[in-house]
Amino acid sequence: FIYTGGEKLNGVLGFYYFDGFAGGNVPFAFVGGAVNGITDGDTTTESLAVFGDGSYAINDKATFNFGLRLTEEDKTGRAFNTLNIAPGGVAADFADSTTFSSVSPKLGLDYQFNEDVMGYVSLSRGFKSGGYNVRANVVLNPESALPFDDEALTVAEVGVKSLLANDSLILNAALFTGDYTDVQVSTFTSLDADGDGVDDTFFGNFLNAGDATLNGLEVEWDWKSPTATWLGLSGNLSFLDSSEEFLDLNSNGLAETQVITNAPEITGA
Repeated sequence: FIYTGGEKLNGVLGFYYFDGFAGGNVPFAFVGGAVNGITDGDTTTESLAVFGDGSYAINDKATFNFGLRLTEEDKTGRAFNTLNIAPGGVAADFADSTTFSSVSPKLGLDYQFNEDVMGYVSLSRGFKSGGYNVRANVVLNPESALPFDDEALTVAEVGVKSLLANDSLILNAALFTGDYTDVQVSTFTSLDADGDGVDDTFFGNFLNAGDATLNGLEVEWDWKSPTATWLGLSGNLSFLDSSEEFLDLNSNGLAETQVITNAPEITGA
């Protein structure tokens, strides 16, 4: 539902529904065939959300922005995993369900310095729901059958959007910082299968490894020649600094080796 209340209040109110299934049967064998087995698991997700986003013009220069999303997700995880090594047989055989809920707000303020330059500040929060590890090995690690928690990201941003040089240059820039909590990480965890004190096998684990801080700067531009209609130059450049504070639960060096994925320090085009 879209609402326009004259010159001051505008907004959208909506309802979201999602029903999804992911999984399958994956036979595996490592080099030499010493370790092999089958991972058979799936996750069913049903998500419901109500969301609203609006803006209110305080005056002809300042606009207050606000939003809220209420989400509830029901997840069912199922796993039936087998191995051919000690203690052998079934490594995991479970089906369980749980519910994840989130309240994700957004606040912001836009300020129109003039017709061509607008500055803004914003604060927002998003989440990725938890779930189940369908590669669990419950025999050697009973906790692997338990659901992992949500991860959340809270971001503060300040920026400017501008139209310069007689409307021939679009120039935008943003500076942001993010607080990333309970980061979900996929790992391989080593285990002692035969109880001799030596780790001789491993399994695919999924856990909330810790927290991280993200700081960044982004600039984008789009220039069109005022005289040659065929000529233009556009691009973007961003700098990102991520600082991880991951847990080293098994004293296996995870905290020193795990990094935030898909987060390069420099990106440009």
